[in-house]
Amino acid sequence: MLKKSANYGLNMTPETIDTYISKKSELHQTRLQELLTILRESAPNAEESLKWNKPALSYQTILFIFSAHKHHISLHPTPAAVTAFSADLSEYKTSQNTIQFPLNTPIPKALVMKIAQYRVKQVVEHHALWK
Repeated sequence: MLKKSANYGLNMTPETIDTYISKKSELHQTRLQELLTILRESAPNAEESLKWNKPALSYQTILFIFSAHKHHISLHPTPAAVTAFSADLSEYKTSQNTIQFPLNTPIPKALVMKIAQYRVKQVVEHHALWK
């Protein structure tokens, strides 16, 4: 569902994760759905929303944010998670808080599942924040 702005007509900011995904190309939709399925499996009780106009899953705090880009899908699981899995992420482009998965290859389910479960455990057991 798109928000309607009184001054500008139709605002292109999506209100839900499903709307965000539906506005992307078919290949982006496929990769985003793959990622969302893994994150939902890892955090089945998480609240789904948009943060900074990007899909987010939260439980007590933001667990992860993800987004579509021209040639990749980004996962933002916090700097601690990126650091904890740096050896496993050597074939992917990363930054302090971001992992880039190329658009032309499937999302690595086992790896993302490990990262997501790590993040959930950090929040639930150690009260880790979104940093």
